[in-house]
Amino acid sequence: MIEGDLETENDAERIRALGVTAHQIVTGTACHLDAHLVHDALHHMNLDGVDILFIENVGNLVCPASFDLGQHLNVTLLSVTEGDDKPAKYPVMFRAADAMLLTKTDLLAVLDDFDPDQAEAHVARLAARAARRAACAGGDRPVAPSRHPERRPDIPQRQRMMHDARAWLEKIHALDFDRTVKIMNVCGGHERSITHAGLRGALPAWLELVPGPGCPVCVCPEEDVYQAMQLALKDRVILVAYGDMLRVPVNVKKGEIRTLAEAQAAGADVRPIASPLDARRIALENPGRAVVFFAAGFETTTAPTAAILAEGLPDNLSILLSGRLTWPAVAMLLDSESPGFDALVAPGHVSAVMGPEEWNFVVEQHDIPAAVAGFTPESLLASFYSVLRQLKSGERFLDNCYREVAHPGGNATARRMLAATLDVVDANWRGIGTIPHSGYALKTACAAHDARLQFPDHTDPARRRAGEMPPGCDCAKVVLGKIYPNQCRIYGRACTPRNPVGPCMVSDEGACRIWWAGGVRVTADA
Repeated sequence: MIEGDLETENDAERIRALGVTAHQIVTGTACHLDAHLVHDALHHMNLDGVDILFIENVGNLVCPASFDLGQHLNVTLLSVTEGDDKPAKYPVMFRAADAMLLTKTDLLAVLDDFDPDQAEAHVARLAARAARRAACAGGDRPVAPSRHPERRPDIPQRQRMMHDARAWLEKIHALDFDRTVKIMNVCGGHERSITHAGLRGALPAWLELVPGPGCPVCVCPEEDVYQAMQLALKDRVILVAYGDMLRVPVNVKKGEIRTLAEAQAAGADVRPIASPLDARRIALENPGRAVVFFAAGFETTTAPTAAILAEGLPDNLSILLSGRLTWPAVAMLLDSESPGFDALVAPGHVSAVMGPEEWNFVVEQHDIPAAVAGFTPESLLASFYSVLRQLKSGERFLDNCYREVAHPGGNATARRMLAATLDVVDANWRGIGTIPHSGYALKTACAAHDARLQFPDHTDPARRRAGEMPPGCDCAKVVLGKIYPNQCRIYGRACTPRNPVGPCMVSDEGACRIWWAGGVRVTADA
């Protein structure tokens, strides 16, 4: 058994106590496992005599659905206490399932709002192949029999996916360009899928995949990180932030505190969180203390921040917002004399929130092929083929290769929350400069919860390189797709995941961190 959790070995220890071999993967801040983590775990296990390996992913129903772990079958657990409409709310996960296991069915006798047939009907409407099974909460009770005969896919899902990927690769190789073609992606999740699936090695030599501005941690203004540190150190607030932000370094004199993690070690009350709801909970649990939520992210993580603002915050909770929009950075590149790419693969999750049509400008204003992609190799390869075929034929259109999630108009509720609570403003991107209409700021009506207004400005005019990347760091060029990660002057030398210098080596969304995790351990000139 392979267990995945953000922290602790508790589950693995429980399983070992039953006499079953178990290996715990602790992801820290990552909300899902990936094939690289599973591969590494297998090297720590004795698989002699093992007939079946179970992998329990990190417990959420969103990100794990998008990452292939090399499994043969997917089983999704649905607790009867969660509601029979769960498959409708989380369609990607249940659509990917080969079987759905209803758990805690012994509670059905006291629950009047869960209908097993309705849950199965929701799955059926997703065109999913999942067969339903039932299990009681008590381990010594028999499993309730299914009313349906076992339904196994004619071809296991893993084999279907491999076949689809192979088919897309064959189509791409058949195009055979006589020049180098560069496709840019602007999503850390895309870059991680591309790297961990080994797609670059499977694609033609004439095709280059360029990681672009897809990491919000990498472009978060250095001044904002410094301000968050000072709020925790000097104003003694409870500072909460997404885990990646805790290790982002600022430019200070040698020996001074340079990250939120170091501030935490020095006694500041800095707490990593996984959701804006955690920030609200911490504020409610500490009514006598000021709590500041340092909220950095693109549209996908800024929308939940807007939601808690719209719903109302505790009086002691403020937000230090460093939200950014993705498309203006791409527009800036395209407006320059050398954008550095021939086609664009647009981010699926941003498109799910804001709508695929947000990327129409790439085609309409710049005559460059574009396609929205999901996070499986199949969806990415389909998007690559689409834009390459456009380059061959001369056609230009925005293709949507993530239609199951990215719908026209995006998420209307999320967009309404964003518009109601936040203004779009000119914003600074670390190492890049100010990009027009690329940032979010709290509206005047939310001023009581704006940390920029409620606390002192700790800007230090004497601080050297304030707002810049660290000395020798080429993260800005990496973010803009001007160089590849291993072309940075300090990649793998002064800058590694254990001792990161630049933000691109800190974040799980950063191209440098992804390449390192993918096995690229030497610089391009080595």
